[in-house]
Amino acid sequence: MSETNYSQLRVWRDELDTVAVPLANAPLVEQLRMAFEAATGWVLDRAETVAQIRQRRELGLSDLDSTAPLEIVDMSAGLEPRQHAQNRQRCDRLAAVLSELLRELAEVRAEVRKTHMQMAAAGNLSLRREQLIRWGESIQHYVQLATERHGFSGAAIYLLTDDAQSLDRRFACGCAAIPHAERSRRLTDAPADVEAMAGHAITLTRVAEIKRWRAPIACRATVCLPLSSLSNVLGTIWFFSAKRRRLSDSVVNQLELFAGRIASEIECANLARHVVRAVRSIDA
Repeated sequence: MSETNYSQLRVWRDELDTVAVPLANAPLVEQLRMAFEAATGWVLDRAETVAQIRQRRELGLSDLDSTAPLEIVDMSAGLEPRQHAQNRQRCDRLAAVLSELLRELAEVRAEVRKTHMQMAAAGNLSLRREQLIRWGESIQHYVQLATERHGFSGAAIYLLTDDAQSLDRRFACGCAAIPHAERSRRLTDAPADVEAMAGHAITLTRVAEIKRWRAPIACRATVCLPLSSLSNVLGTIWFFSAKRRRLSDSVVNQLELFAGRIASEIECANLARHVVRAVRSIDA
């Protein structure tokens, strides 16, 4: 078992036998907390009550939208005891700086949401069928481009359903677009997708491992990457190869760039849908 690298928690290979813990918070906040714990041995968490967390989630807001400060909540391990007071002061200052940064980010996100609502209410923001088609065409373009450029046989995008219990296939090309390819995947039956959404890149090059990790279609090599924005986990993207091949870090890095661009396109489309839905509910 290799030592976990908290600054590069990314590549999962079928040769390793470690288990990832799914992220309950927004990826950016979780990365800050993990980096802090890795450096100090102390755990950071939001100073939010259960009621505040429940209210935030009911409003559809993520951890990035919270203005609650980060505080040290676990000191069972950490820096040397003889320097405890000094180290605690330094760590408290670091936590305060991180809290201020996240507070400003939350305020900016709130202003963006407010502006979008005002624009929509004024009738300046419309969601036409043509716009949705253009978003869909753009996503499909990037999927095909990544597939062809890196020599894969096909690719498929699976997005989380509203109840976050399953993944539905929304885009596919090549061998992944065949009729008998999986159209929906329950999370309980999709271990590779769950690991990917926890922040890993899954690379599988052995047939036995591909079957064990339940890839959507039969293939000789495959990559599963997370699709996520700064605040939301959207789903996964799979790349399939009909031929046995080596999947280098360089290839995975380039596929991750495509995945990031695709995720941003999906996030834009989702945001537009939410705004229009909210305006319609106000008008009703």
